[in-house]
Amino acid sequence: MLQNINIEEIKKYNASLKEQREKAASLKAQIDYTEKELEQLCKELSTELGVEVNKSNIEQIYNDELNKINSTLQSGNAVLAKIVSEGNAVASGQVQSNVASTPSINNTTVMQNNVPNMTPPVAPVAPSVTPVAQPQIPSGQVAGQVFGSNQPQQLPPLFNI
Repeated sequence: MLQNINIEEIKKYNASLKEQREKAASLKAQIDYTEKELEQLCKELSTELGVEVNKSNIEQIYNDELNKINSTLQSGNAVLAKIVSEGNAVASGQVQSNVASTPSINNTTVMQNNVPNMTPPVAPVAPSVTPVAQPQIPSGQVAGQVFGSNQPQQLPPLFNI
């Protein structure tokens, strides 16, 4: 009965079958784990974004958020460019000073009748305005005091990526 059956070939087949079943079980476990992790991440995103995120709409939400980020980045860059150009204009003296003119003060004569040791009035002197050199601030930092600190502060990242 077993004359036409090769035992070695059957052993190879069984070993290969066992190996393939183990691979399939491993892949199934990976798929299950990945699906559960995806569901958890979708729940977290739903909470963070305030929009229901699931497997079917995640790509659309991704594209929407990507468009929002790019829009915010473009408008932020435009604001920064305007700040830099205005800063350069101030540094080069192109912007006129907004110093209010000093009102003229009439010199009045003080009567010194019966006032001992009084000195004569002194004519008022208009204050002089001297330009102040702009501090050199490293790129990506903002000058100024934050909570009483004189240290330059780093700009916060646009997004936590």
